[in-house]
Amino acid sequence: MNEIRVQQPVNTCVIGHFYTIEDEAGRKRFELEQLFSEYETKSSQVINKLSKMEAINADERTDLAIFVAFATFRTPDIVDSLKIFNSNFIKDMAKRIFADVIEVKKKMRGKLGASLSEEELEIEAHDLVEFAQSDQYEIKTNHTWAIGMAVKMACNIAPILAGRDWMVIHRNEEKESFVTTEATEI
Repeated sequence: MNEIRVQQPVNTCVIGHFYTIEDEAGRKRFELEQLFSEYETKSSQVINKLSKMEAINADERTDLAIFVAFATFRTPDIVDSLKIFNSNFIKDMAKRIFADVIEVKKKMRGKLGASLSEEELEIEAHDLVEFAQSDQYEIKTNHTWAIGMAVKMACNIAPILAGRDWMVIHRNEEKESFVTTEATEI
């Protein structure tokens, strides 16, 4: 809403149906929300164990890694970045495929049922090349596709996270705090 206001936490920073997917019949599907909820619950239990300085087993470690991967890759910023990446990729491919009038004309000539004259082929090929090179069009990437790619990325990263060395650090007193980093130079 582009305004500053006092608001209760409930429904603050919420994007409704962000992970809702429609199937071929147009029905809303909530399986992703259910999956995320399951790993939020599992990781909550793991985090509670870690905060009590209790050891976790391999399954719990995996659950926490999956939760962290989902939390990282399911954000609106990542999903929007995937949309932009895909749109730019398609535009780049169009520029490469439709870069040369002569080559485009050859491809068009080879199409079955192409009954255009050489002059008509030349005009259409020129128009296609000009259009592809112009950047005067917009490619919109499907939201469901972007969500699916984000989930796939998380699923690829989770085993890597699970296999990394982890360190859980606890503070000695409530009033103490600390910051950690993996950077070799600060």
